Amino acid sequence: MKKLLLIVATVLSLQAGIVVKESECDVYTTAHNMQKILKSKGIKIFAKINHAANAKSIDMALRPSIAIVFGKPKMGTMLMQEDPSIGLDLPLKVLIYQDKNGHTKMAYKDGNYFAKHYNIKKHRKLLHKVTNLLQNITNKAGQCKKD
Repeated sequence: MKKLLLIVATVLSLQAGIVVKESECDVYTTAHNMQKILKSKGIKIFAKINHAANAKSIDMALRPSIAIVFGKPKMGTMLMQEDPSIGLDLPLKVLIYQDKNGHTKMAYKDGNYFAKHYNIKKHRKLLHKVTNLLQNITNKAGQCKKD
C-alpha cells in the first residue's frame, strides 16, 4: 500500500512538474551524497543553503532542510538564450527536507515543469536531459546502506 501511495504522489507531482521523492537517509547524509554525486559528474555546485541553520540564527525552529543549487553553465546558457526568463529557475536546485513525520524528502522541478512554464522549443532534448539527470542523482543520493 505504501508503494502505491508513493507512486500516486509521484504521478500527481509530475503533472505539476514538481517531483517529491523519499530518501532512505537523513537530510544531512542525503545532501552529502548528492554533493558527492554532482562533483563526480563534473556538475558545478553553486550553493548549499541550510534553511534550518538560517532559522536557528534568528532563534526560530525549522526541521532539517537543505537546498543544493547546481548546474552546468553551458546547458543553462543554451536554455536562457532561447528564453531568458528560465533564469528564474536556473541554476537547478533540489530541496532536501524532513517532513512532519520525520521522513526525508527530496523535491525538485523537472524538465516537464520547464517545458510547461517557459518557451523552450529548440532545446527540448536538453529539458529531457535535465529530467533524467535529476531522476538519477536523487535516486542515488537517497540510497543508504543498511548495516
